[in-house]
Amino acid sequence: MRLSLCALFCCLVGWVPAVGASPTANEFEPCHRAAAAHLQRCLSDDGTGAGQACWPQVRRRYEACRDAVVRSHQPPDAARLKALREASRPGSGR
Repeated sequence: MRLSLCALFCCLVGWVPAVGASPTANEFEPCHRAAAAHLQRCLSDDGTGAGQACWPQVRRRYEACRDAVVRSHQPPDAARLKALREASRPGSGR
């Protein structure tokens, strides 16, 4: 019985594709803090308190930060890895 369960487990694990991890909420906290600080600074520098130019700036920075966090969890590009491997082979011109 144990052998069949072990064999079943190995088969299931062998058929499951590799999955990358997803970012968790706490990994976006630095993005939130930086956006809030930048917005506060921008609004106080603006003087009027309206800060119409602040919102687009903060949004771009915040989205760039979020994109960087998400990209850090994506698996490496297969074509890029293949090119790096081929470039590092002996006799490849390097």
